[in-house]
Amino acid sequence: MLNTDHYLQLVERLSDNLLTGLASIGLNLLLALLIVRLGWKISRRAERVLDASLSRSQRIDDTLKPLLKSLLSWALKILTLALALSQIGVQMATIAAMLGAAGLAVGLALQGTLQNIAAGIMLVLLRPFQVDEYIECGSIQGTVHEIGLFNTLVERFDGIYQYVPNSQLWSGSVLNYSRNSQRRLDVPVKIDFRADTDRALALLDRFIRQHPQTLAEPAPRVMVLDVNDAFTTLNIRAWTRNDNYWDFRWDVYSKVRALLEDDGIPLAVPSYQVFAPENAAAEQPVPVPPRTKV
Repeated sequence: MLNTDHYLQLVERLSDNLLTGLASIGLNLLLALLIVRLGWKISRRAERVLDASLSRSQRIDDTLKPLLKSLLSWALKILTLALALSQIGVQMATIAAMLGAAGLAVGLALQGTLQNIAAGIMLVLLRPFQVDEYIECGSIQGTVHEIGLFNTLVERFDGIYQYVPNSQLWSGSVLNYSRNSQRRLDVPVKIDFRADTDRALALLDRFIRQHPQTLAEPAPRVMVLDVNDAFTTLNIRAWTRNDNYWDFRWDVYSKVRALLEDDGIPLAVPSYQVFAPENAAAEQPVPVPPRTKV
């Protein structure tokens, strides 16, 4: 039989080992938490430093800057998590296997998110649009402010910011209104079918050629688009600088009517004909019986 002293020594040795193990685990956990906290701070600091450096640089396009900041931030955070896991005893090979398995699981669960990341990279590489360009894609219309890792920030014409998934812009048909330095204006003008078409064409042609915002090349044109028994449709086609387009459009629309009327060329006025049946006068209204009180 074992004596009491042997039991006491065994219990004391186990207690010491347990306390030592708990102290070691606690210290490792504390260090891991400190690594995570420090890594997150370094990540934010590095992102701010990179942002300041990119803002001063003239060689890097503004479209690429948000994506570079996001990639740096996520790379530092993943590295921080790997160091924290290694501090609590997880081997690097195990961490790599865990990251691979987690990546596969996340990829299956977040297919749309990965599509947004891939679409964001393709948007930055192929450049169908850039920062500060005005685009339209389906119901989305506005000025691009930032192309991020997951979303593209678009400011609409009414001043509202809209976050659009990158995959939606990559898979859709995008109209870029800012890429070309010139833009064409088409103004349809309907005149009365009895008006002098040649005189109206000459008047509009002289007006659009003398407009200060009309470009000489491509040359402006005025043509007849449609002729019917109610009106004749003329069309003013002129090119202007892209940044002057809306001022040019508003000014032309505001002056065309007065220009034609001052020259005695009537505009088309919609007319309506109302037909009454031949026996309408003979028909008598059906008398309505008086309402009786109950």
